[in-house]
Amino acid sequence: MIVEVRLRQLSRPPTLAEITPYREALAVFEYEVERVISGELPESVVRVADWVIADGELLASPVAGTTARLVLEPFISQPQLESVYLANTLQPAEDGGTLFYAVAQ
Repeated sequence: MIVEVRLRQLSRPPTLAEITPYREALAVFEYEVERVISGELPESVVRVADWVIADGELLASPVAGTTARLVLEPFISQPQLESVYLANTLQPAEDGGTLFYAVAQ
């Protein structure tokens, strides 16, 4: 599905020391859904796993309040990501909710 979202909050990215010996990491971001462009998404707030470290380099994180257009898939449909470090320092979601993965921005 394709959505336009506004970043509400993000997990603290891990340090390289925290993920050693690995060189990649994802973190959980929480977005308010502003518009669903394609697909169906009943939630008004979504949590999305996205890359924060790639090939041993810390990637730039967006700032709360910024908007983006994301292509999302359920995280569970990406089994290749199960072994990747996932940082989630957000408070637990009230409804549990579905964790999504940002396939593209």
